[in-house]
Amino acid sequence: MVHCKHVAAALYGAGARLDEDPSLFFVLRKADVNDLVSETIKESKKDLLSKAQKKSGRIIESDAGLAEMFGIELDNPLSSKTAKKNVPAGRKQKKPEPVKSSPPKKLSKSSKPRKKATATDKVANILRRIKKGLPVSELIEKSGVEAQKMRNIVFRLKRAGRIENVSRGVYRWVG
Repeated sequence: MVHCKHVAAALYGAGARLDEDPSLFFVLRKADVNDLVSETIKESKKDLLSKAQKKSGRIIESDAGLAEMFGIELDNPLSSKTAKKNVPAGRKQKKPEPVKSSPPKKLSKSSKPRKKATATDKVANILRRIKKGLPVSELIEKSGVEAQKMRNIVFRLKRAGRIENVSRGVYRWVG
């Protein structure tokens, strides 16, 4: 058993030295790094050249090649200066007449979209009507708001100074 620990320590030490200087691996194998690198470069160079020759054979060199291939004659492409609209000499291009727009119609007060009442608005309206105050349980019943949402609404209204505690769980509108 003692033997295994020593072997493991030796292998660990050898690995640590190879991590520090990877060229030691080539020294152990009696291989020249430059030979390996140059050989790899030669192989990749041959592969790249053969791929380039295959692809260059598929490229059409000139427009004449296109004309022969498709059986059509190609004109010289127009330069950007001569690519204007064809307008007969002596006539000017007419500018499009602007479209007259009527003034925007005014919306009547009743046709404006109304803002939907939020749960906070509902609770505030209920509390405004009752002067003495209302327990949270009745607020939940009258407004139809969930308990957690009601706690959040009460917290916000209280922090804003719009409601106050009459007693524990009973709130009244302050304004």
